[in-house]
Amino acid sequence: MLSTELRFIAEMAETLTGPAGRKIVELLAIRNEMTDDEIAKILDAPINEVRIILHKLFDARLLKYRRERDKKIGWYVYFWRITDENAEIIYKQRKRKVLEKLKKRLIYETQNTFYACSNRDIPRLTFDDAFNNMFKCPVCGAILEPYDNSGIIIVLKNIIEKIESSDP
Repeated sequence: MLSTELRFIAEMAETLTGPAGRKIVELLAIRNEMTDDEIAKILDAPINEVRIILHKLFDARLLKYRRERDKKIGWYVYFWRITDENAEIIYKQRKRKVLEKLKKRLIYETQNTFYACSNRDIPRLTFDDAFNNMFKCPVCGAILEPYDNSGIIIVLKNIIEKIESSDP
């Protein structure tokens, strides 16, 4: 049975990387330390996919590793384990970073006017970019039309409000 903190780390891992991330954390909770090779064999998953997940979890500070040089082939072998950092602190810092990014995006959306081509599925252009293209699509040459981003602004505000009012 996983402790409350390990369950929380497993949930964060699943949120970041899907069910495989949760399985990896649960494996490491039982085994304490494993190589990527061992994890891949137990999960019956391709080694490259396991390594991608391990590095995402490491970047999120949920896992850590130690490495040793393999005496036979000279390459490093990585031994993965669950972080000893406080899960609540990791969560709060991650939440703060997400809020910062969302708020920057909200500022970008509210401070810019956008234009888009009605003929193509190309990214929208800011007023300056549209002006530089003489309000013509850079791909097909059609006249660019104003793009209403009010829906994006509403969604961003709702997400920010929801995150700010959530627990931890």
